[in-house]
This record gives sequence, C-alpha cells and structure tokens, in this order.
Amino acid sequence: HFKDQSQRAEMVEAAGMRFLGMGISGGAEGARKGPAFFPGGTLSIWEDIRHIVEAASAKASDGRPCVTMCGHGGAGSCVKMYHNAG
Repeated sequence: HFKDQSQRAEMVEAAGMRFLGMGISGGAEGARKGPAFFPGGTLSIWEDIRHIVEAASAKASDGRPCVTMCGHGGAGSCVKMYHNAG
C-alpha cells in the first residue's frame, strides 16, 4: 500500500539508504510484451535503474517505454492504484 511504502521510505532514507517501490501492470499480456511500471521512492535512484526498467517495459506505439518515475515515497503505488480504478 502506498501509505506503507511512504513510511518505509522515510525509515530507509533516515538510515542513509535509498528506497524504491514499484507498481507493475500488464497481466498475462504484460508477461509476454512487457509490463507498465510505476516506480516511486528516493528520486536519486531513478537514474541508476532507468535503463534497466525502460528496457523491460512495454513500449507505446511510438516506441516510448511505459514507465516514468512517479515521485517520492509510495508515489508509484499510489499512481498504480488510480490506474486500477480507471
């Protein structure tokens, strides 16, 4: 849950580490073609992992990866929750 992830992120960052939580969407089709990712957490981690996550993600019709850093703490899971509601 995104609220739990926000609390975990605070604890992890207070200990001098970085936090990453990531919602994943795609089901069976995502397993074959790549899922959409919804990362959130310590913002500095994104540039370190971006190339890996983008390579694994589904691609839009224009070739763009279906992933973007959603924000700090549990932001990725929060965005994924809204994605599910829509």
